[in-house]
Amino acid sequence: MASRRLQSFLVYTTVIVCAGIYSAQPVSAAVDNAAIADSKLKIIAKQFLQRVAPKLQDDESAFSGEAESDATPLSIIPDGQNLLFRPKIDQLVFDIDILAVKRQDGIYLSFLDMISVLDFAIDYDDENYTAQGWFLREDWNFGLDYDEKTIVSRGESFELTDENTFLENGELYFREGFLESIFALDLDFDIGQQYVLIDSEYPLPRVAAENRKNRRFGYGRMNRAELPRKDIPYKNFDINTLDLSVSASKRRNRNSEEAYNRTFSTAVAEGDVLQHKAYTQVNFNNEYGLNNVVARISRQSEEPKLLGPLNAREYVIGDTDTVDLPLTGDSGQEVGVSVTNNPLEIDDFSTTDISGDAVPGYDVELYRNGILIDVITVDESGRYLFNDIELFAGDNIFELFFYGPQGQIRFNTVNVPVTEALLSTQQNTYTFSSTLAEQQLYNARDNEDEDVGTPHVAGRYNFFLGDALAYAGFRARQTQGESQAFLAGGFNKIIGSTIIDGDLGVDKDGETAAELGARRNILGWDTIVNGRVNTEEYNPDGSENPSVMQLSANVRRNFIPPIGDRASVQAAGLYSKTADGGTVTRANLAVANNFGRVNVSNNVVYQNNDVTNFNTGLEDSDFNPERVNNTLAVRGNFGKWLARGGFNYELVPDHELQRVFSQITYRPTLNFSGDLFVDYEPSLDLTTARLNLNYLDERFRLTPYVEKDNQGGYGVGVALNTTLVDDPPDEEPLFTSNRLIGRGYASGFVFFDKNGNMVFDGDDEPLPEVVVESINIKRRALTDEKGYALVKGLNEGRATDIHVDEETLPDAFMFSANEGYSIFPRAGSMPEINFPIQLAGEVDGTVSIYRDYNDDSPRAARLVTIQLIPLEGRQKEIIITETAGDGFFVFPKVPPGRYAMQVSPDDQRDLSVGQAAVQYIDVGYDGPVFYGKNIALYDDAPELNIKSKKTYRIAEGGQNIASSPFYIVRVNEEDDSQLLSLLRRLQIKRLPDRLRAQMIPIKFEDTKDSEIVYAYFIGRGRLEESVEFCREASNWTISCEIVPVELETVQSASAEN
Repeated sequence: MASRRLQSFLVYTTVIVCAGIYSAQPVSAAVDNAAIADSKLKIIAKQFLQRVAPKLQDDESAFSGEAESDATPLSIIPDGQNLLFRPKIDQLVFDIDILAVKRQDGIYLSFLDMISVLDFAIDYDDENYTAQGWFLREDWNFGLDYDEKTIVSRGESFELTDENTFLENGELYFREGFLESIFALDLDFDIGQQYVLIDSEYPLPRVAAENRKNRRFGYGRMNRAELPRKDIPYKNFDINTLDLSVSASKRRNRNSEEAYNRTFSTAVAEGDVLQHKAYTQVNFNNEYGLNNVVARISRQSEEPKLLGPLNAREYVIGDTDTVDLPLTGDSGQEVGVSVTNNPLEIDDFSTTDISGDAVPGYDVELYRNGILIDVITVDESGRYLFNDIELFAGDNIFELFFYGPQGQIRFNTVNVPVTEALLSTQQNTYTFSSTLAEQQLYNARDNEDEDVGTPHVAGRYNFFLGDALAYAGFRARQTQGESQAFLAGGFNKIIGSTIIDGDLGVDKDGETAAELGARRNILGWDTIVNGRVNTEEYNPDGSENPSVMQLSANVRRNFIPPIGDRASVQAAGLYSKTADGGTVTRANLAVANNFGRVNVSNNVVYQNNDVTNFNTGLEDSDFNPERVNNTLAVRGNFGKWLARGGFNYELVPDHELQRVFSQITYRPTLNFSGDLFVDYEPSLDLTTARLNLNYLDERFRLTPYVEKDNQGGYGVGVALNTTLVDDPPDEEPLFTSNRLIGRGYASGFVFFDKNGNMVFDGDDEPLPEVVVESINIKRRALTDEKGYALVKGLNEGRATDIHVDEETLPDAFMFSANEGYSIFPRAGSMPEINFPIQLAGEVDGTVSIYRDYNDDSPRAARLVTIQLIPLEGRQKEIIITETAGDGFFVFPKVPPGRYAMQVSPDDQRDLSVGQAAVQYIDVGYDGPVFYGKNIALYDDAPELNIKSKKTYRIAEGGQNIASSPFYIVRVNEEDDSQLLSLLRRLQIKRLPDRLRAQMIPIKFEDTKDSEIVYAYFIGRGRLEESVEFCREASNWTISCEIVPVELETVQSASAEN
């Protein structure tokens, strides 16, 4: 979405709490795109802040709930409430919103927004409130005079009254029913989803334009990249991203008399090293100096073609993830090597690990359907990991919230689908890792664990047994000083709508474990049941008292609650028996509810640890095995305010509050914000408060802070964060406050290619303020005065098309001679794409049908297709347009090149007419306009059929007959049977000798499908000669196709004749 609308979300984002309008666009997206303005939005946005801010400057939102499904939301909305509606026609959703106001129990929509978004040809004077033009049909005229309180539409007069119209802050609004009458539309509103559903008897111009754009640029259902792929070569040394974080503080711990200084810094670099993708994170502090290093080099490929016979898609050397293999122990990140040919990031479809890189010190919250699952703090390794998260059938959508120590808030969505289509991608895939256990590349702190640094080898292979996905694998490593080895196997099978999972593990001593589970949606409840048994000595994690039997169940459901907007409930239970005969019983019930902009999550956990060897650190008499804890978490966004908090409360055995936590963030401007954190732990009688003041410059983020507790502890410090990005047009790097580690880029250079040679030279000029756009990963960037745009934040592992948004070019006749490329983004990589912009021409004329050559009263050729067939130049596809009711046609944007213009052969055939002459049009690079290129058709005249340009392969030993390009003739190609082929040869023999003398039989091979094609070369291969031959041949009932050809060699042969 273009930024002006997104900027309005920062001061506005209308959220009706009871109606539950849901906005899924995070605030960060608005900030990242703040420089971009879609030309279609300029009219809409120029008064937006003035008309909205007086009422709603405090009504900003980033997250809210979905609407209830009943019919009452509109009645709940107070009068005067501003709304934004997204136009939707069938499956097409526009990318621009329409401003509306709830008033007098109805919805009033902005007149300016309506005509601008729907592309009505109406000129509107927003100072005098008058309008003239037409809509939907050229004979549907429209006129508005607000002072006279009248509208004339389609010849009918409408009176403006207080019930159907009002004027507010310079904006003219019409009631929805009144708009339906004057514009012949049907409007329906989905309040909960913020849609206005539009239906029209005639196609809306915006719909046709969007459909053309979708077909060309890959906005289709599957959202696949469709443009030619541009490879991103690996380089020997090209570091494009460097993230720097530095902090310094003076601290004193609670109940201590001595203060100490602390400095901490982190540098993260990404790019290419030695023809590989490289990632390095280095931590320093004043205690250890160089404290920690995480580094790896890797290589990825969309196709399994790496490492020769291994046919790998990815390999990693350095700190890498180990193989995830059920029943053989936990996996994580260790130093070593890994290799895989799996196209997916996961290969276990019953549980998953959610992990990634983040800045040390960040808090990461994991939610599913609004329910808080877990919270972790990123340690010095810069890695977060949530282990063994159960997966339901279908989509598993997780939300990750990152809270930085400088008030940073990031949001990410992870979808781990479990579907039959996804399982089908796993045939003959493998993953292998060989690492040093629990070892990082460098860590200054000693680790006394005897297993650290010992070999850890694991592998997994997926294959199909019948229609079940199966796997086999192994793991070998040391645990508690003892060498361990495991073999494992299992399957995933879909039976109807139930997914069955089975796993089996065996260690080197023959000890075994087995697990069986099922997943299914039952009456709207996503359900998982699972059971596991193992022998007492089967212990892959080295536990002192391992489980020998475990039963578990998990259910979840989303629903519309009686109070609130959108809710989900999840319940889970577990019963486990341990090796010493003890039992562990665990149950939890979690409910999440969205109240407008507020999300509330509550989780009650019951646990009974009736085991004899349960390590609590307490005397047996003090230990109560039964516990019930409650955790409440609240998160809300209120315009300039963000709040989150909650508490942990022990219900059993002690009925005591364990912790209260809270955060309040206030952002008066985009550059300044403040964070107040308060944490209270009653058992320690400890209250800690921290205040951050954040200054966000476009180049860096600066945060001074002060921290104090009630037991004499304090901290005072400052933190600085910035990211350096290689900026192609400048020698100096680009400094930005946005964290871009883990993301790819695309650099676009846009210039006016005056001489059409596709190279920036001579009098060519760079074009500023043009949008370069990533289609499949929604990102946009504006070119600077040098013509460069840097598209940032492209996710790895997903191809995307990169192109120029031609609506933002400075001249309506300009177009991009390079339609763009698709790229497969790589973190730290920056492919450079040139976009030469050229001027297009325009061709218009009228098509008339004559009875004969003496007819002076021709009739108009209505609704016939006109073709511009490219003969020379870079245009490959035939350009088409259609005549109007009076036979008039126009080609509004014709790329430079030479064209033949004709009425389509199908229409000539349907009308039983033929074209008098082919017109040849040469469009130069100066944007010429050709007026009055009229076409004359005659009854019963022979039709012409010129095809688009073809490229053919040379036959070995062939000879050139003419310089490429030239034209060939194919005759009676619809006659495929042997009998009809014989008749065709007889027809050719009936031709006069002078015609047959021009025909040189040729044979060649189509480069696309290797088909052998027989045709004729006429004269010197010029178009005029081929056209004249076909005209005369039609008198002998021979039909022709004329094909422009680019060919290096044409072999003379005895073609069929």
